[in-house]
Amino acid sequence: MKQGNRIVPGALVAVGVAVAVVPQVTKCATHMAGCAGTAQAEIIVGVGIALSGLVILLAATPVVRIIAASVAEVFSFVAIALPLFITGTCGMEMMRCNVLLRPSTIVLGVVSIGLSLALLLAGVKDLKLGRLETAE
Repeated sequence: MKQGNRIVPGALVAVGVAVAVVPQVTKCATHMAGCAGTAQAEIIVGVGIALSGLVILLAATPVVRIIAASVAEVFSFVAIALPLFITGTCGMEMMRCNVLLRPSTIVLGVVSIGLSLALLLAGVKDLKLGRLETAE
Protein backbone atom coordinates (compact mmCIF):
# COMPACT_ATOMS: atom_id res chain seq x y z
CA MET A 1 0.00 0.00 0.00
CA LYS A 2 1.34 3.42 -0.93
CA GLN A 3 2.23 5.93 1.77
CA GLY A 4 -0.66 8.26 0.88
CA ASN A 5 -3.19 5.44 1.07
CA ARG A 6 -2.66 4.84 4.78
CA ILE A 7 -4.97 7.58 6.02
CA VAL A 8 -8.26 5.71 5.64
CA PRO A 9 -7.05 2.47 7.28
CA GLY A 10 -5.51 4.55 10.07
CA ALA A 11 -8.83 6.30 10.55
CA LEU A 12 -10.55 2.90 10.67
CA VAL A 13 -8.17 1.83 13.46
CA ALA A 14 -8.95 5.04 15.36
CA VAL A 15 -12.71 4.54 14.95
CA GLY A 16 -12.36 0.94 16.13
CA VAL A 17 -10.57 2.09 19.28
CA ALA A 18 -13.28 4.71 19.81
CA VAL A 19 -16.01 2.06 19.41
CA ALA A 20 -14.31 0.05 22.15
CA VAL A 21 -13.61 2.94 24.55
CA VAL A 22 -16.57 5.35 24.25
CA PRO A 23 -19.21 2.92 25.59
CA GLN A 24 -17.04 2.29 28.66
CA VAL A 25 -17.13 6.00 29.49
CA THR A 26 -20.79 6.61 28.64
CA LYS A 27 -22.49 3.58 30.21
CA CYS A 28 -24.79 4.00 33.20
CA ALA A 29 -23.35 3.85 36.68
CA THR A 30 -26.16 1.50 37.74
CA HIS A 31 -24.69 -1.44 35.75
CA MET A 32 -28.08 -2.43 34.43
CA ALA A 33 -28.09 -5.48 32.16
CA GLY A 34 -28.56 -3.68 28.83
CA CYS A 35 -25.99 -0.92 29.37
CA ALA A 36 -23.26 -3.11 30.83
CA GLY A 37 -23.82 -5.82 28.22
CA THR A 38 -23.67 -3.36 25.36
CA ALA A 39 -20.51 -1.72 26.73
CA GLN A 40 -18.77 -5.07 27.16
CA ALA A 41 -19.80 -6.32 23.73
CA GLU A 42 -18.64 -3.10 22.08
CA ILE A 43 -15.11 -3.82 23.34
CA ILE A 44 -15.00 -6.96 21.21
CA VAL A 45 -16.55 -5.19 18.22
CA GLY A 46 -14.20 -2.21 18.49
CA VAL A 47 -11.13 -4.43 18.74
CA GLY A 48 -12.34 -6.34 15.66
CA ILE A 49 -12.71 -3.11 13.68
CA ALA A 50 -9.30 -1.84 14.81
CA LEU A 51 -7.58 -5.14 13.99
CA SER A 52 -9.21 -5.19 10.56
CA GLY A 53 -7.86 -1.69 9.91
CA LEU A 54 -4.43 -2.81 11.05
CA VAL A 55 -4.53 -5.80 8.70
CA ILE A 56 -5.49 -3.47 5.84
CA LEU A 57 -2.51 -1.24 6.70
CA LEU A 58 -0.10 -4.16 6.67
CA ALA A 59 -1.60 -6.29 3.87
CA ALA A 60 0.46 -6.90 0.77
CA THR A 61 -2.29 -8.00 -1.63
CA PRO A 62 -5.68 -6.55 -2.55
CA VAL A 63 -7.41 -9.84 -1.72
CA VAL A 64 -6.36 -9.63 1.93
CA ARG A 65 -7.44 -5.97 2.07
CA ILE A 66 -10.84 -6.88 0.59
CA ILE A 67 -11.37 -9.64 3.16
CA ALA A 68 -10.29 -7.40 6.06
CA ALA A 69 -12.54 -4.58 4.85
CA SER A 70 -15.46 -7.02 4.63
CA VAL A 71 -14.81 -8.17 8.20
CA ALA A 72 -14.69 -4.53 9.35
CA GLU A 73 -17.99 -3.93 7.54
CA VAL A 74 -19.67 -6.78 9.44
CA PHE A 75 -18.27 -5.58 12.77
CA SER A 76 -19.53 -2.06 11.96
CA PHE A 77 -23.07 -3.32 11.43
CA VAL A 78 -22.85 -5.25 14.70
CA ALA A 79 -21.67 -2.06 16.47
CA ILE A 80 -24.88 -0.36 15.38
CA ALA A 81 -27.11 -3.36 16.09
CA LEU A 82 -25.87 -3.90 19.66
CA PRO A 83 -27.48 -0.86 21.33
CA LEU A 84 -30.50 -0.89 19.02
CA PHE A 85 -31.55 -4.54 18.71
CA ILE A 86 -29.24 -7.08 20.36
CA THR A 87 -28.50 -6.04 23.95
CA GLY A 88 -30.11 -2.62 24.09
CA THR A 89 -29.76 -0.01 26.79
CA CYS A 90 -31.69 0.64 29.97
CA GLY A 91 -35.33 1.69 29.87
CA MET A 92 -34.91 5.15 31.39
CA GLU A 93 -34.85 7.77 28.64
CA MET A 94 -32.64 10.35 30.37
CA MET A 95 -29.87 8.01 31.52
CA ARG A 96 -26.36 8.45 30.13
CA CYS A 97 -26.58 5.28 28.09
CA ASN A 98 -29.59 6.52 26.13
CA VAL A 99 -28.33 10.08 25.79
CA LEU A 100 -24.64 9.34 25.05
CA LEU A 101 -23.88 5.64 24.53
CA ARG A 102 -26.52 4.83 21.94
CA PRO A 103 -26.04 7.89 19.65
CA SER A 104 -22.24 7.84 19.83
CA THR A 105 -22.10 4.13 19.04
CA ILE A 106 -24.45 4.57 16.09
CA VAL A 107 -22.43 7.50 14.69
CA LEU A 108 -19.14 5.63 15.11
CA GLY A 109 -20.68 2.57 13.46
CA VAL A 110 -21.87 4.61 10.48
CA VAL A 111 -18.44 6.23 10.10
CA SER A 112 -16.83 2.79 10.29
CA ILE A 113 -19.22 1.48 7.63
CA GLY A 114 -18.25 4.36 5.34
CA LEU A 115 -14.53 3.86 5.86
CA SER A 116 -14.63 0.09 5.42
CA LEU A 117 -16.83 0.43 2.33
CA ALA A 118 -14.33 2.87 0.81
CA LEU A 119 -11.50 0.44 1.58
CA LEU A 120 -13.48 -2.45 0.13
CA LEU A 121 -14.13 -0.57 -3.11
CA ALA A 122 -10.47 0.51 -3.33
CA GLY A 123 -9.39 -3.12 -2.90
CA VAL A 124 -11.77 -4.28 -5.62
CA LYS A 125 -10.49 -1.54 -7.90
CA ASP A 126 -6.87 -2.56 -7.24
CA LEU A 127 -7.75 -6.18 -7.90
CA LYS A 128 -9.44 -5.34 -11.21
CA LEU A 129 -6.47 -3.23 -12.30
CA GLY A 130 -4.04 -5.98 -11.35
CA ARG A 131 -2.14 -3.95 -8.79
CA LEU A 132 -0.38 -6.55 -6.70
CA GLU A 133 2.23 -4.32 -5.07
CA THR A 134 4.00 -5.44 -1.97
CA ALA A 135 3.90 -3.67 1.37
CA GLU A 136 6.68 -1.14 1.74
